[in-house]
Amino acid sequence: MPTIDEVSTALHMTPRTLRRRLSVEGVTYTELRDEVRMSLADDLLSGPQLSIPQIAERLGYAEPTSFINAFKRWHGTTPHSYRLKSRG
Repeated sequence: MPTIDEVSTALHMTPRTLRRRLSVEGVTYTELRDEVRMSLADDLLSGPQLSIPQIAERLGYAEPTSFINAFKRWHGTTPHSYRLKSRG
């Protein structure tokens, strides 16, 4: 996942300007990043058989545990349980 500095550079603005513009829209960079991660996680769990650690790495998490905890916050269940339900 790109950092706010990387995104702001790609958009030709400072990180502060990007934060300010996102604030006007009522959202933070962290909220947007998590929304993208959640959507990608859903797709990766229902697609090809990637392991939970592989998905966590692709989403930019340093540890699979961090991904699992975030996923539980988003969906109220573990990635493994979500995967089993989506197949079933």
